[in-house]
Amino acid sequence: MFSALIVSGLATSMSFGNGLATEPRTDTSSIGFDVESVAAPDITSTIQQLVDEQVNDALNEVFSVAPASTCNPACDWCWCGTSYEDSCPIEWFYDDQCDCGCQFCDAWCECGIQDCIGGPIGACCGPNQQTPVCFDWDEAECWVMSGAYMGDATTCAGVDCTTRCAAKCVRCWVGTTGENNCDPARNGDGVCDCGCQFDDAIDCADAALESSLPACDDSLWRLSNNFIRLTFASAISDPGGAIQIRTLDSGGTYGATDYSSNFTFTVVDDGFGAMRVLEIRENGSSLLPNTTWIGVYADSGAWSGVESFSVHYMVQVGDVSNDGNVTFSADAGTIYAHVGETGAPDDTRWDVNGDHNITFSADAGAVYGTVGATPVAKPLGHVCP
Repeated sequence: MFSALIVSGLATSMSFGNGLATEPRTDTSSIGFDVESVAAPDITSTIQQLVDEQVNDALNEVFSVAPASTCNPACDWCWCGTSYEDSCPIEWFYDDQCDCGCQFCDAWCECGIQDCIGGPIGACCGPNQQTPVCFDWDEAECWVMSGAYMGDATTCAGVDCTTRCAAKCVRCWVGTTGENNCDPARNGDGVCDCGCQFDDAIDCADAALESSLPACDDSLWRLSNNFIRLTFASAISDPGGAIQIRTLDSGGTYGATDYSSNFTFTVVDDGFGAMRVLEIRENGSSLLPNTTWIGVYADSGAWSGVESFSVHYMVQVGDVSNDGNVTFSADAGTIYAHVGETGAPDDTRWDVNGDHNITFSADAGAVYGTVGATPVAKPLGHVCP
């Protein structure tokens, strides 16, 4: 019984290394035992031996004490390497002392000092999936910085921080301090938040087509390597086989042949970090029938997280001026003014063969073969978004 009282009393006064306390906090006034009396001169050697051996052995058996150097010197209490690491009583969060090594970010600590120093390192993904940030940190550091810890021995080079939540999610709080605990102000703030205690339905609605380049009802003018850019209102995933490219038939229907296999589909960012742009690039010589109308579309439910859409183009090789006609003056004349240019952007209309270089033979030559072509009537039943 006496040795038990000694254990209870010493639990409030032991410290290690740089003086940071590492044992449970106990109010000694409630047990009626003067801890300092243990060291008084009149304590017998037997009691001193109990202090030195039995008490310390008992404490170490329970707590597996680590040196206080594993915590920042600004910490009042260091639980790194003890049974309380990542398992502190929640009331310690609300008291007026800085507890380090806990499962929470203590409000009484300066930001960033609560973690245990020297823990196992792993990849830590930031919550923003569209502009992913990753650091090789230990789990406590990751937790303090509201990141998602990907596991010991993982590395930023070996993990993909953009796929933890659905592609339309801009901020992914799964595995972070925000999981099921997001700031309520994020609900409906214009950014899709996932992993919260709310579904953020307005911000996370399926992405709608916002614009297209060329615009719907413009012409596709290239002999090869046609290029289309679709921009959506929010983030998108890889479409897989969701997009079809077919000729337009009357009555809002489409032709039998799907030309999408001759195109490559790539999701890119919009220049501001949001992955909401789809680039559609033809692979070499065009298989699209000239002087026809085609539709680029995805049916409802075909592309996860994206609303159905359909954009339409008149295939008119050589229509550099985008007026539906092919003439020497308007189309070949425009090419002459740019002959010799290199590195032309993907959507340059005077690059008729799509090789990013402007030449008489390749580009003007393509126009010569179609001079005299006139606009083709668009089949009924197809309306641009």
